[in-house]
Amino acid sequence: MKKENIAEPVPIRTFNLLRIKIPWIYAGLSQVLFTAVIWLGLASFSSHKEGDIINTKFHETEESLVLIRGNSPGLSHPLRLTDPFRESPGLLALRDHLDIVVNQHREQGGISKVSLYFRSLSDGRWFSINGDAGYIPGSILKVPVMMAFMKMEEEKPGVLNRKVTFDRPIANPKSETYRESPLKLGNTYTIRELIENMIVHSDNIATTLLLMNMFDSDRYRKVYSELGLPVPAPFDPDFRLTAAHISRFLRVLYNASFLNEKNSHDALELLTRATFSEGMSGGVPAGTRVAHKFGEAGDNVQLQFSETGIFYHPEKPYLLTVMTEGSDSRLQAGLIRDLSAAAWEFMGQ
Repeated sequence: MKKENIAEPVPIRTFNLLRIKIPWIYAGLSQVLFTAVIWLGLASFSSHKEGDIINTKFHETEESLVLIRGNSPGLSHPLRLTDPFRESPGLLALRDHLDIVVNQHREQGGISKVSLYFRSLSDGRWFSINGDAGYIPGSILKVPVMMAFMKMEEEKPGVLNRKVTFDRPIANPKSETYRESPLKLGNTYTIRELIENMIVHSDNIATTLLLMNMFDSDRYRKVYSELGLPVPAPFDPDFRLTAAHISRFLRVLYNASFLNEKNSHDALELLTRATFSEGMSGGVPAGTRVAHKFGEAGDNVQLQFSETGIFYHPEKPYLLTVMTEGSDSRLQAGLIRDLSAAAWEFMGQ
């Protein structure tokens, strides 16, 4: 994709937060504020704190449920997610079918490791392949950034209309296969507009500006903790989640069990407009609505490329998350596209 034209940035140091390159912009107030935001919001949490979630596991039979509830200061504890404890035997045929597609691609080279998570959204049945493996999610973690801002909007209306000026060049030295940014240096944008660019165009500049203006970073941490996920520690270049973990972000949006119904709808609507088309959306018929987000991390020696999406099948909506490791992002995206096509064809039977 064509790169944006902006003024050449002055040399700046960077640090890596969840594989997103964030600049230290000069030695002034913005540096102090940004550092404080990240450290106060994420400081020393490598996993959830006791009391952040209630995760109840019943007897481990096929009928058992795992419940994930948000922590509330009141007497109620909102239900975020409900999971059958065991994979569904009724989906074994689909699991085997997708496993064949995975093995065919691995035999062709360029892909060393693959994990996936599938969930029927109409009845909750699920299965995974290589489900215990962790991956660096890359830009998929822009989804919880969006969720944090939308939650702040619910708690304090007007947050999304706040304005941010893109007043200094932002270096992005990380090599990316898929990149675009329509943001122009010197322009002013609302938080809502930055979220749109971050999700629709996977724009790292928009993400940087949002992180620099996340005044309630504790809310960002709670997106993870209230979904029963590990919370990323500051400056951790190797933060990993499984395919099932990643799927929780889209699941709670679909269920409107974290954000209210309007904001859940708005978040998913942005995800259906994502411009990346070489993965999941390329494997289904034209015009099919897919709420999806891709992410890449690592380098050409060990490149991680992943995508998660909700497929709005007219009768059988479902969620699919695929996480891969290899040496060629185009081949990895092609595998995700073929898995998407195989799942769609199977669900149409």
